[in-house]
Amino acid sequence: MRTANYADAIKCTAAEVIKDATAARTRLAEQLTDGHAIDASAYEAVMQADASAQPWQTVLRRAEKVTLAEAIASVREDAAEELLGYGERQSTSALQNEQDRLCRESLREFLRRSRGVVERLTKAAEAQVAGQQPTPASATPPAGRKPTKAQLATLQTIAAGGAKVREGHIGGGWRAEGPTGRLNARTVEACITQGWASRDVSTSLYRGQAITVTEAGRAHLPA
Repeated sequence: MRTANYADAIKCTAAEVIKDATAARTRLAEQLTDGHAIDASAYEAVMQADASAQPWQTVLRRAEKVTLAEAIASVREDAAEELLGYGERQSTSALQNEQDRLCRESLREFLRRSRGVVERLTKAAEAQVAGQQPTPASATPPAGRKPTKAQLATLQTIAAGGAKVREGHIGGGWRAEGPTGRLNARTVEACITQGWASRDVSTSLYRGQAITVTEAGRAHLPA
């Protein structure tokens, strides 16, 4: 499946869940306006729909800054941590306890529905890129595309292993780290853009994405 098609399908799923939450609120508002008797089930329906929509709303919001795969991966991590860190806490408010229960259920449902999505998005993206690039006849790099001294040094550091990119400070971007310290993020990005290196987008930038040298990049390294 093409990346765009699969990503669109995921976004449609998110939109439908969010749409259900809006519809539940509208129904409740109409019942209140019409003066109908309201029982607890009407409020619970809104709480349930809102809880189900929250993880998907977060995915779409984060996807405005990172890839959809990264957004889903980070929300899955947050959901898992929330569920693992939950204790047997109880509020004096029965409504709050019910809301907490619904939130936990919605997180479990999100984890179930999004299982394997990150991997499929990543594979689809890799397949699309591979389909757009001509198959090299040999490992000899194309003429005119040679790394600078700084880029070559960065490739050598990445090839040694242990290099990662992580989420940067608040304000955007990401930072790069090698086994012996910081790497120039712009140089690393240039190497990735040229196809000499790649980063593992199956994990989140918060956890750190491993950088590896591609076959095209190794062709530039000393024998």
